[in-house]
Amino acid sequence: MCRKTAAFVTGLALCGGVMAQDEEEAPVLVESETGFFTGWTGNVAFGLYGSDGNTERLNLRGEVDGERDTDKHLTSFLTTYSYAEDEGTTTENKYNAKIRNDFKLENPEWFIFAQGQLETDKFQDWDQRVSLFAGPGHVFIDDDKTKLIGSVGLGAVREFGGEDDDWTPEAIISGSLDHKLTEHQHIKASAELLPNLDDGGEYRLNSRLVWELLVDPEVNLKLLAGVEDRYNSDPSGNADHNDVDFFILLSWGY
Repeated sequence: MCRKTAAFVTGLALCGGVMAQDEEEAPVLVESETGFFTGWTGNVAFGLYGSDGNTERLNLRGEVDGERDTDKHLTSFLTTYSYAEDEGTTTENKYNAKIRNDFKLENPEWFIFAQGQLETDKFQDWDQRVSLFAGPGHVFIDDDKTKLIGSVGLGAVREFGGEDDDWTPEAIISGSLDHKLTEHQHIKASAELLPNLDDGGEYRLNSRLVWELLVDPEVNLKLLAGVEDRYNSDPSGNADHNDVDFFILLSWGY
């Protein structure tokens, strides 16, 4: 009888230990009542390369991104800065900051988003460009390996310091994909189609593709390789239609 009782107690202890371990490992969303500056995760990335001698070149790029997932909101941001010199002459100097908040609905497949973006580019005929958008979104896939979402909305864009200094109405049709290739590899892709609602033939198209390789899990060190393309069907001044960046960065998670 004593042996049976001891075995029963031991079994309860083991079961309780397993249950406690499972509870500790289970992911828990941040409560919306906590402070806005808590619960963030993200990456800080930096890349620098150049040459000296017969040809003098310098290319620098930095990125900071973050995400905060609560029971009511999914908030994310991405900031990038690019600078380049060729033979002592600046050939690129631009900054981009985007923040987005998805308001979760009772049906987890649907949400309402609000998005704001600030851009500066020394090689455009405007000083800053600000855009604001809002609308509904849908989660098409969300499993252990893949997350695919899409959204549509309305908003406006304004270029400060350029030829046209007024707010211009635009629509937005966007999508993003996050796919886990292996335990240490991800691909992330996004695209935004921005039709001009004042002029039916004009539009902008922003796209981004990044491959991530986890190099050191202990310090969350990653290698990023990617490409960004910003297309404008009617660019200002003498700017090209396409503005393409290729980059390779080292990233540290926080």
